Amino acid sequence: MKLIADLPSGSCPMPYRFLRVSGTAFDSARLPISVRIIVNGKEENAIWGLPNFGSFDGTEASYYSGFTKVIDLGDDAFEREHTLSVIADAGGETQSKTSSFVAVLDRDAPKVGNYAAGTHPDFRAFGEAFLSLACACGLQKDSHVVEIGPGAGRLSVAVAAFLEGGSLKAFDVDRSAIDFCKANISSRYPLADFILVDERNTVYNPFGKKSPKEGAIAVSSASKDFAYCWSVFTHFVEEDFRTYLNEFARILKPGGRAVFSIFLYEPGKMNREFFDMGGGFWTSNRSKPEAAIAVERDVFEEIVHQSSFRSLSIINRSEGVIGKQDVAVAVR
Repeated sequence: MKLIADLPSGSCPMPYRFLRVSGTAFDSARLPISVRIIVNGKEENAIWGLPNFGSFDGTEASYYSGFTKVIDLGDDAFEREHTLSVIADAGGETQSKTSSFVAVLDRDAPKVGNYAAGTHPDFRAFGEAFLSLACACGLQKDSHVVEIGPGAGRLSVAVAAFLEGGSLKAFDVDRSAIDFCKANISSRYPLADFILVDERNTVYNPFGKKSPKEGAIAVSSASKDFAYCWSVFTHFVEEDFRTYLNEFARILKPGGRAVFSIFLYEPGKMNREFFDMGGGFWTSNRSKPEAAIAVERDVFEEIVHQSSFRSLSIINRSEGVIGKQDVAVAVR
């Protein structure tokens, strides 16, 4: 088993009280690995995905075996010592790394990047499950494809590995995600291109220079066969929601497919509390609406119709689809 972990030590400048712990843990025999992160005696669950640059060692096993976790150090985060341990276990074999550090408030220090892989326990399994869904919805090896919001590329790498003769253009507002995907996906699959869009989003890019309407997808009209995203429309307020549905419709050829996840608002059936924004849109966070947004089904269907898609099917999250979001399949 191999454990690589990027742990702070000594004096650690931080722009706010959140710390990202990340690394790589993999076993040559492909045994299941559990990773525990313990901060000041409190255990945190790691999220599996791609590792960051410092812990990626170039091997295939490393590429699919990263872990990450953003940790809130609390109201008393600064000018005190913290202890941090990462413990990996595979088949009874255990490796650990431990450090101590003092958090120092520094507004100019590098901020936490957003390229965490999400919450599915297996990065590779999520990508392959989405690829199966995409193929069932019309993705072919020679398809020319657009993705928005690739993040760490857990869908992108599966799609890029599948394509032969096609292409993938992926757009994201987070520079750290784009840099990572260029270095670790485009280097393996040159047909995949990752493009930074400096677009404002209160959660992922609050200081972006463009509005979503100005930062729409830089792709020629009616030029793509397939478009997709996951957990992106779930962060769009109504105007941005409409903008990107219109963009998906614009860039797709006749017969092209768009596959994307959404939250359909179902009173009494949501896994958290949502607040009415008006117009059929709901948010889980009044101060940062884009944290999670749901839309009423009839409103969503009308928006899709207005965006010039000729048909729509919906896979409800209760039907066992990957993740915990509803899936829309819209045909141009």
